[in-house]
Amino acid sequence: MRRKRRKKWGIKKEGEEPETRREEKSRRREEKCRRREEKSRRREEKSRRREEKSRRREEKSRRREEKSRRREEKSRRREEKSRRREEKSRRREEKSRRREEKSRRREEKSRRREEKSRRREEKSRRREEKSRRREEKTRGGAVAVASVVMAPWGLRQPLHSPSRSRSACPPLRFQRRRPAPASLAASLARCGAARRRPASRCVEAILLRLFGAVNISW
Repeated sequence: MRRKRRKKWGIKKEGEEPETRREEKSRRREEKCRRREEKSRRREEKSRRREEKSRRREEKSRRREEKSRRREEKSRRREEKSRRREEKSRRREEKSRRREEKSRRREEKSRRREEKSRRREEKSRRREEKSRRREEKTRGGAVAVASVVMAPWGLRQPLHSPSRSRSACPPLRFQRRRPAPASLAASLARCGAARRRPASRCVEAILLRLFGAVNISW
């Protein structure tokens, strides 16, 4: 091959100078070098475009990930906000429930206090009523005893029923209505058994016994 080429270039053509062939050879060499450089440049350009494309793809992927991250962050903040709102609402409801419970307990306490006060007043009223009835009963018993002792016909009977039997004993009747003290019963028995005593002294003794006097000496 080299031999042929050498032979080819060795053949001298008519009307062709050696310098012209050398220039052609140099021109083709330069063209070849230029094409090689162009090819290299295109390869580099292609590589650069590939890298640029890869870079843009990575940038796009990065932006997509960033966008997704921001969306997730936004969703997370929204959920956090919703959770705080629900927590706040729950605390408000809990506070309202505790307030209502406190108010209910206060009303219940007030109601119990009023009920207790009402029962106390009712008890006091019943006690006063009982005391009043006892006083009325005591007053009625004293009048009955006084009427028995001061009967003008000398019988131990109340003035409002003179037709009763002589065996009727008003002190016993008086004791059935309200039990008398033992000392009062003894005084009545003595007064009834010994009618020789003056009636005024018997009445005085009975009334003093009924209304708080003690140690009555005859």
